[in-house]
Amino acid sequence: MGFITEMLQELPLSAVLKARLEGLEKDYSTLQTERDIVKSENVRMQTDNQALRRQLQQCHAENQRLDQELKKRDSHGLTLDGHSEVILSLLCSRDTAEVKQIAETLGIHPVEAEHALDKLLKTQHVDAHYNMIYPTKYSLAEKGRDYVVTHKLFKS
Repeated sequence: MGFITEMLQELPLSAVLKARLEGLEKDYSTLQTERDIVKSENVRMQTDNQALRRQLQQCHAENQRLDQELKKRDSHGLTLDGHSEVILSLLCSRDTAEVKQIAETLGIHPVEAEHALDKLLKTQHVDAHYNMIYPTKYSLAEKGRDYVVTHKLFKS
């Protein structure tokens, strides 16, 4: 075998083949290094992925907890201030009422009554019935009726 190797070394073609072989060996070495880098990146990414999955599960759990809290809050209604509860109770006993009537019943200034009614409108506890000729009349909305029943504000 040594004789054939020696003969191949003497041939000019063998130098080209030898250079190609060295190039292929360098390419192979480079590919092995790149493969090792990709493997280590893969391990790091899998670790990161596991951490992100745990974080996502925590976010889902927190989201579910907040959804339940929101449903609970919506079902029981938010606690309203004293004027608002009295207004709801008053509207429960009447079909409709005007700001002036509500203010007189509560013994407060009409601006205070209007402010309380605005808050109740925003939370959809009351409905406003606008008229160009007569003052606006207010009545209980469904959410207001639910609140009155839940908090037992109706007069028997």
